[in-house]
Amino acid sequence: MIQKFVIAFIWSIGALFLLWTLLHDGIGLETIEELLWFCLSATTIVIAAPQLNSKPLFYGWSFYCLGLLLDVLDGYFEFALVPILLLDTSLKSIGFILVCYGMLLLLASKKATIAKLNLEIAAKQQLEEKLRYDAHHDPLTKLGNRKACFDRFAQLSEQYSWLYYFDLDNFKHANDEYGHHVGDNVLTLFANALTAHFQHDTVFRLGGDEFVAFSNEGPEQLTDLRTNLTTPLKQYQVDTSIGATKTDAKQAPDKILCQADAKMYRDKSRH
Repeated sequence: MIQKFVIAFIWSIGALFLLWTLLHDGIGLETIEELLWFCLSATTIVIAAPQLNSKPLFYGWSFYCLGLLLDVLDGYFEFALVPILLLDTSLKSIGFILVCYGMLLLLASKKATIAKLNLEIAAKQQLEEKLRYDAHHDPLTKLGNRKACFDRFAQLSEQYSWLYYFDLDNFKHANDEYGHHVGDNVLTLFANALTAHFQHDTVFRLGGDEFVAFSNEGPEQLTDLRTNLTTPLKQYQVDTSIGATKTDAKQAPDKILCQADAKMYRDKSRH
């Protein structure tokens, strides 16, 4: 409400000066133009003032408007009567400089804000990537977890002909006898052995001491495969049982896994 009153006051004063101009033939069109620019500039600063958080901008604009006002007044009064009218150009110049300085400060502030926002966005993206990674990977072995396995099961079944199912034999005994840190080391060693034989993105830890891997190599050489995978585990008396079954992209993942699991248990019975 106050803002509207001030704007109305500015244009009322402008109208009075315009009336005075029309009644005095000695006052030219240049003065009318300066009067119009003053009213427009003063109106703009009144409207923008509540949004201006920069003092240099506010004061610069105010000085410029004051210079415009003196420009208007020098068309109606003599310099000898009102010496302050000589300051019109100086006030406008000061106002212009302050506005430029305020804009530089504003740009610097916005630049710092944008840089901060970019850092926050980058941090958010990193966090999202970490959360996405954690949701699909086993924290101990860094292999894909059960969720990742099921998410990619159909795709991998189309690319690879065989699914291998692994279960560590005597793992619980080693874990209890040597400690959980050794148990974790056994799991890590076995995961490394799997990724050395199979492609890393085709190997998954389903949970506990159970792992699966997709491959195009048939199970003809299970004995050699078992030897290669368990050599690092012999010091802890840990072995592995292996089940292998053909993949089928049209079959449900649970059914394929159950088939491989059943064959793994038949292999475990060799002991």
